[in-house]
Amino acid sequence: MTFMHVVYTYQSRNQRYLLRKKINNLIEKYKYNKDVQKLKHEVEELRKLRTTQKLTDGIQPDLNQNQKEKPESSSETFVTAEMDVEAVVPHIGEHESAPLVALESAELVAADVEIVLNSVLDNIEKEMINMCEVEIQVDVTDFVQNDELDGLDEDEMNLVEAQIKQEEEDRKHEEEYAKMEIVLQNNLMRTKDYAEDEAGRLVEKVNGILAGVSNLKKGLCAIRQKDIDEIRIIAEEIDNSDWIRILRERYTDSSIAQRLANDLEKMRSRCNLLIEKFADMLRMKAKIEELKQATIAEIRSYSDPPESVGEVMKATFLLLGESFADIQKWAKIRVLLGKMGKRAVKHRILNFDMTSLKGKYVTVKRAKILCRDQTLAEIESVSVGAAVFFSWCMVTIDAFEMLT
Repeated sequence: MTFMHVVYTYQSRNQRYLLRKKINNLIEKYKYNKDVQKLKHEVEELRKLRTTQKLTDGIQPDLNQNQKEKPESSSETFVTAEMDVEAVVPHIGEHESAPLVALESAELVAADVEIVLNSVLDNIEKEMINMCEVEIQVDVTDFVQNDELDGLDEDEMNLVEAQIKQEEEDRKHEEEYAKMEIVLQNNLMRTKDYAEDEAGRLVEKVNGILAGVSNLKKGLCAIRQKDIDEIRIIAEEIDNSDWIRILRERYTDSSIAQRLANDLEKMRSRCNLLIEKFADMLRMKAKIEELKQATIAEIRSYSDPPESVGEVMKATFLLLGESFADIQKWAKIRVLLGKMGKRAVKHRILNFDMTSLKGKYVTVKRAKILCRDQTLAEIESVSVGAAVFFSWCMVTIDAFEMLT
């Protein structure tokens, strides 16, 4: 947007005060106008007006020195003004003490800062409202293979659809927050030198909005990638920065600040819940690490295992990626328990990646059914080793349902 600053000052303080108010009205009125030629015409008319004014000291102004037009610029930061001379410049009587003098005004620039940042916040708020009002529509079959849907009842299908919608909504919101972040950063760079009075307070507010948007974007990215280290950092940053309280208490009249505070609180809750689930998985990994090979060999030694042990080991290998058909016979499970190296059951669990279960709804349901009639105490009374695998299955199923 092309911009030009033309402002007039008088020796009278009252006139300068009135002019500042007129300038603010002028900027607001013409901030979207791009008719630069008309602006130039109005400035030329103003020059002619100035030459007709009588000076109290009898000296004619040097128009070339005092009246300077700024060259056109590609900056989008400030204002293109279509000047209404009558609206901005009051008539000067013959006996008034000073002529009109055109100059670059810090007041006008500060007013521009306010206009720009308020406009940016208005646009960001509209984008956030639109983002939240958009209803995500998904076709489950585009995301999940049919064989992982067969056997799900209506309630389970509705849950799968809701989970996929949540993932798509998170992805979309992450993209929108990234766009908002760039807009806020760019405009703050252009206005960073104005840190006083109303413009300074507005810059501080936009910094708070930017911090909220950035944390939400990073949080959604970390959740999508299941990056527990980054999730911890986001949760700590939200707590330590105190942005939730600042946005709520300092900007009570700002709907965008209140919306961001609420979203940040939800993000913190999501992050903390994920941290708890990952902590459960880490504790479970520690138990698996302590599992002796002799204990695994004891389970493998069963020629006809107790039903609870057989079902737990079926659930374990299902979650590790074995097909449902292959684990129906105990002989196959014994073979899997006898694997060594990277194919050893202990190694596979210690290096298990939760993302390998993405979209595996039927697989997880089958594992859950195999474990649901068992209790840790009952299995532990039969086989200590099987009880460890049972605990791992339950933690993994719980994490899958929460993470998705």
